[in-house]
Amino acid sequence: FPSHDTTPISLNTTDLSSGVTLDTDSGIKMANAGKHNISFSSQIFVTDAAKNATVSIWLSRNGVAEPWTNTEVSMANNNEYVIAAWNFVEEMNAGDYLELKWRTSTLSMVCSFIGEQSNPTRPATPSLIVTVTQI
Repeated sequence: FPSHDTTPISLNTTDLSSGVTLDTDSGIKMANAGKHNISFSSQIFVTDAAKNATVSIWLSRNGVAEPWTNTEVSMANNNEYVIAAWNFVEEMNAGDYLELKWRTSTLSMVCSFIGEQSNPTRPATPSLIVTVTQI
């Protein structure tokens, strides 16, 4: 899902859930108030980094950017993968929702999924993993 604009990063699969739900195609809704540890990792791929492609990724709460959560990653080579991984601890209210948002400098940058592989057999690689745990 490439974008030059500020875009929420889509989420479409829940593996295990207790106290959090997918609220929209990008929102994570908190059932309970309290401190939550939010971590993510994303495999980012670029096919055209001739101009040193960059991506900014940050946390948004209830549609508003959370202060001090943005980080920028730069990629200088074509066909390069990088892993962006951040961790946040946020005091949340019941009913609050979080989103990861991003902005890329090129439309050739994507969060990249890789299917199962062989020789040797390997499991699929998700484009994004998000973990939310109440602490």
